[in-house]
Amino acid sequence: MNTFHIMRKELRTYFNSTIAYAFFLIFLFIVGYLFTFTIFQYSDFSQLAIRNPMMMQKLNPAQSILTPLFQLMGFLLIFLVPVLTMRIFAEEKKLGTIELLFTYPVTEMQLVIGKFLASTAILFIMFLFSFVYIILFNNVFAFKGAEVPWGIIFSGYLGIFLLSLSFMAFGMWVSSLTSDQVTSALATVGGLLLFWIIGSAQSQFTNPVLVGIVRQLSLVNHFQDFTKGIINTHHLVYFICFILFFVFLTVQVLEVRKWKG
Repeated sequence: MNTFHIMRKELRTYFNSTIAYAFFLIFLFIVGYLFTFTIFQYSDFSQLAIRNPMMMQKLNPAQSILTPLFQLMGFLLIFLVPVLTMRIFAEEKKLGTIELLFTYPVTEMQLVIGKFLASTAILFIMFLFSFVYIILFNNVFAFKGAEVPWGIIFSGYLGIFLLSLSFMAFGMWVSSLTSDQVTSALATVGGLLLFWIIGSAQSQFTNPVLVGIVRQLSLVNHFQDFTKGIINTHHLVYFICFILFFVFLTVQVLEVRKWKG
């Protein structure tokens, strides 16, 4: 019950301020723009394909619209998720309320999980609103008499949700290390960008062990298959372990602060 009490308190904080509303509007506006851009890009490609039969074989609406859309959404969240996580513990420290929380009959684990679940609820609501673009995509498919690629839609949303939870777990850990929200946000963006682009550095190594480590650390390498309709248990395990690892680190940071304070 303590966990859900913390969760409700955090949700009230989000919706009593402009954070949640601004988060929704910015995400939905940018994703809407990206969705429109990919639709027009696909339309232009279709016009060219009509005059070139060889290009018709490459004409795949699911791969041309949904896959790029999910990948762009993932990259966009690198910059948006820190807006949610920067205040989780940094604000508590700045206001001095973190010590007050330690006096409540709640464990550090319950505190972390409660705040994590509140941010998860915000993300879930945001993705629920974004489903309107999938409905529009569905109408286009229905109009053309084609089969709707529900497999790619489901795996894409599963992948983007796991990716955003991973971002959030990392950002929450960073927030627990500082009392400044701006520092927390910038450090989170920097760290997530590193996890995102590290896979491209694998070509710089000749040692197969290092190449394997770099490939496994890359968030984008584990995310890409989801955007193509492929659900691999290896990637599922990676994201779950990533989330649990940084949740565990956050709990440890709070425990150390509690005993020091």
